[in-house]
Amino acid sequence: IPVQPGGYEVVLHFMELYAAGGGRRVFDVIAEDNTLVSDLDISQRVGAGVPLSLTRFVAVTDGTLNIEFRPKVGL
Repeated sequence: IPVQPGGYEVVLHFMELYAAGGGRRVFDVIAEDNTLVSDLDISQRVGAGVPLSLTRFVAVTDGTLNIEFRPKVGL
């Protein structure tokens, strides 16, 4: 996402619609090469069909906010 260099409050919105039951869809959220959330399992944390919002601060130095959702394999 192109942005001016600086600090940003990033609000992430999630809801598990398909994988009811914990452990089926687990992932990390990485922004600007920093892990914002580790081992996020939405179904286990709040249940299926329930919205979850997480707010994190991210510093951007290169003019591009990079966000990655990295699945955990073999859990």
